[in-house]
Amino acid sequence: MRASETAEMLFQDCRISDSQRLGAVGDGFIQSLKVLDGGRISIAALSLGIALGAYDAALAYAKEREQFGQPIANFQGISFKLADMATDIEAAKLLTYQAADLKDAGKSVTKESAMAKLFASKPPYGSLMKQSRFLAVMAIRKISRLRNSTATRNYAR
Repeated sequence: MRASETAEMLFQDCRISDSQRLGAVGDGFIQSLKVLDGGRISIAALSLGIALGAYDAALAYAKEREQFGQPIANFQGISFKLADMATDIEAAKLLTYQAADLKDAGKSVTKESAMAKLFASKPPYGSLMKQSRFLAVMAIRKISRLRNSTATRNYAR
């Protein structure tokens, strides 16, 4: 999660030959935007991985915790909550894969990468918190080692 380092680079009075230049003169801003489009896909994929980990932890917890002599995963209310989480993850996955597929095809991905990042980079445990506090607490504890990075929070803005 800490592999997405951002830094400022300044080039003053820097001259390069035409053979070393990337793109046309004056197209630097456009090139930067294209790089950001690809970065959005990476952040969506990163967030998707965290969400999958949170879901797996919540599902395992729901299967192991018993109430009234049976796993809480057997209760309809818990099953609905787990289904909502899985649906959010699948939607984020499809958006991310679509953006990546378009990028691989060399097409513009500005809209698609922004949509994938927006949907997938909501805090991955957010649906857990909305749906069920006891599942969320357990899942967050299990993925807390992954969560000490601020990448998802910073890119979710």
